[in-house]
Amino acid sequence: MRDFAASDVSAYTVAGQTTVTSSGVDCAGYDGVMFFILPGTIDATGTVSAKCQQSSDDGSADAYADLTGATLAWTAADDNKLGVIQVEKPREKWVNCVVTRATANSVLNPIIAVRYKARGPQPVPAAQAAEQGHTVVVSPAAS
Repeated sequence: MRDFAASDVSAYTVAGQTTVTSSGVDCAGYDGVMFFILPGTIDATGTVSAKCQQSSDDGSADAYADLTGATLAWTAADDNKLGVIQVEKPREKWVNCVVTRATANSVLNPIIAVRYKARGPQPVPAAQAAEQGHTVVVSPAAS
């Protein structure tokens, strides 16, 4: 991988009214992380909101705390609309994404996290290596 690393941090979640918390993303060695959130069908009165949080130790002793301004919201009119929250230069090592589905059922597709602007070579954690595919094409010829 060149200067970014991508991983799915939350699985597909069937229609419901629950809160979904992604896995924590270790941002050490990167300038930031972007979370790609894609709600599916949102029932007529449903709402979906997303926020990012940070922690120094993935929530072990230092609980995740909300990041000011790192929020998005959807209503039933926003079915299948992609949202992106970008956290540039987080103050803590770990960042996660929390999605709340309320009032009526909504579907949540997998949440994807992309860490970017790696500072030096970054190894892919063993747990993520098996699930990632990556191809780099430089000045490709037309097919």
